[in-house]
Amino acid sequence: MYLLAVKQKLIMMKRFFLIVIIIIWSLKTSFSQTFIKDQNTKDFIIESFVSFAENNYTGDSDENKSAIYFTLKIKNLGDVPIPNLGPIKRSEYVNFIVNDSINNPLSLYNGADIAGNYMLSKGEEDTYTWWISNNTSIFGEVFTVQWQYIDTFSQKHIVNVKTRTVDELRLE
Repeated sequence: MYLLAVKQKLIMMKRFFLIVIIIIWSLKTSFSQTFIKDQNTKDFIIESFVSFAENNYTGDSDENKSAIYFTLKIKNLGDVPIPNLGPIKRSEYVNFIVNDSINNPLSLYNGADIAGNYMLSKGEEDTYTWWISNNTSIFGEVFTVQWQYIDTFSQKHIVNVKTRTVDELRLE
């Protein structure tokens, strides 16, 4: 009889801890999502860069192939924290745009689902770089790229794979 009572108490304690964990996780998620409503999007800087480089992405030390690097950089200027570019936040708040259409690479969503609320405070910055093989030309010989962070767009770049040049698209 005593053993049965102890087992029932253990089961109740496990349920209690599970409910507490669910409540804490819900509160953390709610904070992360609701702060955006109060965020003034002029309180951060978003920049993008495109470059060509040699990259040994095959792992074969005798084979270097050219690659195109797409870099997003954000900096918080305001008093309200903003999401960093870690795996969790990147997939929620960042889009990669090619030829004016969202074209998010799978790696935008890869990464460990780490518990915590990773935000950038005033003055902090974060950078994320994604790359493709120049030989594949998956977006075409000439294409435009830009990033979107929350609801703000970076400058747009025109990339010419054949000539390996990048120009910033200026709106007039």
